Amino acid sequence: MAMLYVHDWDKWQTYRRDRGAPPWIKIHRTLMRSRKWIELSDVQRSHLVHIWMLAADENGRIPNDPQLIRKFCQLDNEPDLNLFIEKGFLDAKATSPRRQRVVKATSARRSDDAPERETETETETETETEAEGSRDAYKGRFIKRVTEKSLQELQALCPHLTRSDILRELSRCDEYYSEQDKPPKSSWWTTKAWFERIKARRDEQSVYKPNPALRGVL
Repeated sequence: MAMLYVHDWDKWQTYRRDRGAPPWIKIHRTLMRSRKWIELSDVQRSHLVHIWMLAADENGRIPNDPQLIRKFCQLDNEPDLNLFIEKGFLDAKATSPRRQRVVKATSARRSDDAPERETETETETETETEAEGSRDAYKGRFIKRVTEKSLQELQALCPHLTRSDILRELSRCDEYYSEQDKPPKSSWWTTKAWFERIKARRDEQSVYKPNPALRGVL
């Protein structure tokens, strides 16, 4: 079957391929200032977002078949694929750079942007901060090492959890995956995914709040 490719999929979607199909896609706010996006109708924008979600299953690829896409995405009408190709949202051939290249290019730019000289005070302060952040906050059988810096990242991801809650969840995660016959290869990404699921459940609970005024109506 002929395929189409989402333009610059690897550039805008940063989910790791080795973790399977992403549970989400990114829609960047810069689209609001893009003329090609503004020129689309509301229906066409909706079709495009559905196409992006469908493309997540195949690493940025979709079938070049409007009828099939309509069926997969449960759309009322067939999407205008030719329009999206003309606007530059879709490509007939794979042209997106590999994500690894993007990561390397980003790392190189960050190195170039680093200041050439630092004062002695700044160096000492940064060294102390790095040393503090590199201290071990948790160690287990599956979770080999979680530093203070990584712990702060998890706390930022789930601000409703206290430090004790975070450590308790780390212990639960470590125990769960330690008992698996084939535990995941990356303990950190698996651990982070554990907390992302906790955040997702929390968000779902906060989004859906029954309205007492509608009780008995719905």
